[in-house]
Amino acid sequence: MANIQALLACLPVASSAALSAILHRWAPIKGRCLALRLAVWPAGLLVRFKGIETPEQAGQFRNQWVYIKASEVPRLPEGKIYQHELLGFQVVDENEQLLGDLVEILETGANNVYVVRNASGGEILLPVIPPVILETDPARRIIRVHLLEGL
Repeated sequence: MANIQALLACLPVASSAALSAILHRWAPIKGRCLALRLAVWPAGLLVRFKGIETPEQAGQFRNQWVYIKASEVPRLPEGKIYQHELLGFQVVDENEQLLGDLVEILETGANNVYVVRNASGGEILLPVIPPVILETDPARRIIRVHLLEGL
């Protein structure tokens, strides 16, 4: 079964804060940098690794972290950005009042949650749902939100 493309990981790019946090550097797997090719896949990233030719070989890496240089991730379709690129965006309310900066994205069972920290260190937790997240403007690095009562 030579030249089988081993699928070691299909990593969610649109919903994984954990992947976002690691995209800034390589981390060798078992002491070797093995990534040969990356491709955007509907569920995330499809990664092919050097020296991994069979599903059995790929199995040793199942449920392991894969680290990728941010400069080497595939381009996304127009209008899409990687989740890690949202970190540092300013978050404003409907009246353009600054609420703080997006510092973390938490994954929950139902939806992600943005952690927004203001200048005094206070934090607001914003569920990533359509009634709350009104607009994301990558060009201006701003996320416009509607604060639900109690947030």
